[in-house]
Amino acid sequence: MRSALTVLFASVGWYAGAVAQDPRSALDPITSAVMKHPITTSSAAARDHFLRGQRELDLARFIDANVHFKQAVAADPNFAFAYLNVANTANSLDEFKTNLAQAEQHAAGASDAERLQIQMARQGFDNDVVGQLALGRQLVAKYPDSPRAWLALAGVQGALNYNAEARTSIAKALALAPRL
Repeated sequence: MRSALTVLFASVGWYAGAVAQDPRSALDPITSAVMKHPITTSSAAARDHFLRGQRELDLARFIDANVHFKQAVAADPNFAFAYLNVANTANSLDEFKTNLAQAEQHAAGASDAERLQIQMARQGFDNDVVGQLALGRQLVAKYPDSPRAWLALAGVQGALNYNAEARTSIAKALALAPRL
């Protein structure tokens, strides 16, 4: 019932405002602290919505995360990493492709860590998991203290059935951020 209502409210348009007021999406230091790589936006509102979206994503509330990521790109239309996260929480293949293309279009203004993750998404979409793995390894080499970098690598390792390596990468992420 809640899922049906969520979809209905999202299509009506006021759901975004309701989610922003939902106490479940309250930020805490964990959300920001586990990024450990630059988030490239000049807009405080975009950054806030991005972090709220990341928190919702961490809690497996994908619809709520998508709403916040969309609000982040509305606040900063050049925020490449937010477009990537709209793509990653998309409700359709078309939404994924459109937002991945937007992320790529704005990637020149993104941090190196953000660009690597955008490239990883492209490699995955193009079914080049080996290329995606190389980019994931490059990401953790450049940002070894970023739990999110280790989780990105673990996702690719898992897709390749490199399960022992994926567990090691997840353990590294959790060692860096135990409350993650």
